[in-house]
Amino acid sequence: MNEVLPPELNGDEGWELRFSEAKSLAKAETSVAIPKLLEMKSDENRSVRCAVAISLGNFADSREAFDGLVELLTDPEAWVRIRTVQSLASFKGTKAPDFLARQLETEDNEKVRATIVKSIGSFGDERYISLLLPYLEDEDARVRANTIEGLGFIESEQLQSILRPFLDDPNSRIRANAARIMSSFADGVAASRETFEKMLSSEDQYERASAVYALGEMRDEVYVGPLLDLFKDKSFVVRRNAIDALAKFGSSIERRVCHRLKKEDAIIRACCCQLLGQIGTKTCLRSVIPHLDDPAGDVRSNCEAALDAINERLKNKGA
Repeated sequence: MNEVLPPELNGDEGWELRFSEAKSLAKAETSVAIPKLLEMKSDENRSVRCAVAISLGNFADSREAFDGLVELLTDPEAWVRIRTVQSLASFKGTKAPDFLARQLETEDNEKVRATIVKSIGSFGDERYISLLLPYLEDEDARVRANTIEGLGFIESEQLQSILRPFLDDPNSRIRANAARIMSSFADGVAASRETFEKMLSSEDQYERASAVYALGEMRDEVYVGPLLDLFKDKSFVVRRNAIDALAKFGSSIERRVCHRLKKEDAIIRACCCQLLGQIGTKTCLRSVIPHLDDPAGDVRSNCEAALDAINERLKNKGA
């Protein structure tokens, strides 16, 4: 049976040390890190090669790092290719998109394809629209959704007509991604809002969750109220996504969250504490501290965690 085990579990006792070394080289001087990382890119352990690919991405000014990543694009392990693609996205002003496009033509792993289309789009070049368009019809929904995300990095009016049909796509993530990007066009705002309203009122928790995630990426103040209302959603997934989405607004919404702490619903109070743990400042302490004695145990525990996080931030700021 040993032959089917990954290297990590098959007698390679030193892989953890090599993995740690590859990760640490991300912060080393270029002259020290690059030669060592290039030497390690052929390591027999997949996790080590992943770490190498990630670390090489920290040297976007190095031609040697770029060349090493291009070689890793053809690694036999999908996760190594994924990490490589993500790192190549940092190499702006290079021929990285050309190499990514070449890999995309022959890539048979849907997760890697999904990563590539998004990374190509992140270069923001209108020339890549035609390259990405065929992947809007990819057999894998993840690839189609990421293609739309990739297109969202590109500023072009032609995207309106391209993306509008996807506001009615059966896949909720694709629909949410299209609505998010359409909101950036004056003529697309109304259609975007209508799409999100429908998704947020859907009976499908994953559809609501997809909409919430997209709204967090948009950071549109118009949706702060509707997102806070989702703290009473019956789905844990939706509530969790709402907390994560609202956290992206930062302390600007702190007062509105504190106001919700007065709600009778313990789940809402618990969600407020979780959010304030991420965004809260000294201002919210007066509202949070009383909930150390909240009648609901879940609220008390989240209150304690929030206060620890807030106090740690204040300590680090010297407040």
